[in-house]
Amino acid sequence: MDVVFGLYFGNSTCCVAVNKNGLVNIVANAGGDRVTPAVVAVHDDEVVTGLAAKQGLVRHGQRSVLGVLRDISASEPLLSNLQGSCLPEWDEDGDVSYCVQTDSGPRTVQASNVIKHIFLQLK
Repeated sequence: MDVVFGLYFGNSTCCVAVNKNGLVNIVANAGGDRVTPAVVAVHDDEVVTGLAAKQGLVRHGQRSVLGVLRDISASEPLLSNLQGSCLPEWDEDGDVSYCVQTDSGPRTVQASNVIKHIFLQLK
């Protein structure tokens, strides 16, 4: 009775699968969905991840980060602005960060923190 876990983390969605006794099951997240949007919105007092962040893209585009996997794996900076989300910035070491516009002013968020929030949502 071997159990194997699989993780899919893409530019726009992510999910976790379990293969047990030859049967594959996609694990549902806390909201009951089997696929989670890879979107993170940063506010002054909270970080919203997944479907709620995706639904708030129209109202909170400059607070939202999406396509983080594309940004961290790019060999050179891409200048596309996906659906009004905040633009990535690269430092000399190639690390990616985002300047998020919150009510209290601009705030810098590292790509590693964005990925951490997405993984916590999957957990």
